[in-house]
Amino acid sequence: ISGVERERLKVEPLERILFSLTDAQRSRMDVVLRQLSDEWRDLVDEAREEVAWTLQTLSANALELSSLWLAGGFANRMLCEVSSTAFEARLPMEVEDFRALQAEQCERAKGLLWTTWVPKSAEVFRRLPPICINGDADAYYRSITTLQSNQLRGLIRDSLSVFTSFFAQHQPVSQIDPQGDTLLWAVSPAFNLDLLVAEEGGR
Repeated sequence: ISGVERERLKVEPLERILFSLTDAQRSRMDVVLRQLSDEWRDLVDEAREEVAWTLQTLSANALELSSLWLAGGFANRMLCEVSSTAFEARLPMEVEDFRALQAEQCERAKGLLWTTWVPKSAEVFRRLPPICINGDADAYYRSITTLQSNQLRGLIRDSLSVFTSFFAQHQPVSQIDPQGDTLLWAVSPAFNLDLLVAEEGGR
């Protein structure tokens, strides 16, 4: 558009607006650079280079290990037993029986990991030779270690969550509900308790 036409339509030249934006961006960057020390920028550059040279991406092995963990059901093999129908049918339990059941379930889950998950994980690497980014084998296996450590950590976290949720539903009740009107006893008791009454005078 000619200058006369722009003046008639009261339209500002686009070049002037772009130039103003460029000045604003330059001013903002000047402020940022003044506030950040040289040491901070050096550390950022160092971290960026470290990530660029050690980050392992698009690993077929890592994808298959993730699929193995989920499809194999290992993520759902809890280290405790507090939610199955068979468990609920046994309630209330003796404390020692409960402790023995939990220890047995934990050992069963650990045994499954050692006898099934570990061999199948090793088979992944025998079948798919690893491709290390930048030829850095140490960084590659560190990333695999992180992946599988996170899987195990997640299993422990979920098991603890299930375990604590079981006890969280057994809240102490201080009032009496003989008719069951307010469902104070809707949750099955967890343990058998022996009520001991001390005789007056300690006899």
